[in-house]
Amino acid sequence: MAVKNHEMDTLLVDAAREEFLTYGYKDASLRRIADAAGTTTGSVYMRYENKDKLFCSLTDCIIKETEKAFEELKTLYLSCRTPEDMMKAAETESDMILRIIFEHYDAAVLLLCRSEGSSAVTFYDDLIKRKIRESESFFAYLPRSEDFIHALDVLLTVQFDMYRQILKNGYTESQAHKCMKIMMKFMNGGWSTVIQEFLDEKGEGDQ
Repeated sequence: MAVKNHEMDTLLVDAAREEFLTYGYKDASLRRIADAAGTTTGSVYMRYENKDKLFCSLTDCIIKETEKAFEELKTLYLSCRTPEDMMKAAETESDMILRIIFEHYDAAVLLLCRSEGSSAVTFYDDLIKRKIRESESFFAYLPRSEDFIHALDVLLTVQFDMYRQILKNGYTESQAHKCMKIMMKFMNGGWSTVIQEFLDEKGEGDQ
């Protein structure tokens, strides 16, 4: 039985990470990855079925961590009883997402900025759709219109795109937290106004 070369595993992972970060998934080359690792493409295929599997192995850590965080956040949002509760939950969400991003920085860049063409590219959009569905459930107690649902979709998409922009701009963790703190005040101020307007309308309708 052949002994697995764990040193080669590490060399391939490091070479693949650098290749995907530099060229993105679509333009990355398994041959260049193999050359950088000092091996052959055959050796790469012995370990990974194809380029997509290799790429996803580098992003799997942040996907799993994000899925876990969103389950916790769902419970947090469901416990909210007032607009103020929701604003605090949103700030907690921002802190959690930034923590995950900077704990898995290279994987975050790969997933959000370099994944076009890979099967991982849908994760970000699926995450936003999930967030929109859960947010619609949270706002179920408000007298909503179709226009509100459309606005909710756009606002949440824009809000989540802030994280991609932070990565594209190469902000440090400190810079990212300061930036998001300002942006959350801006977003929460808008959300608070919108929610209060709906509550006022509901109150008038109950009279």
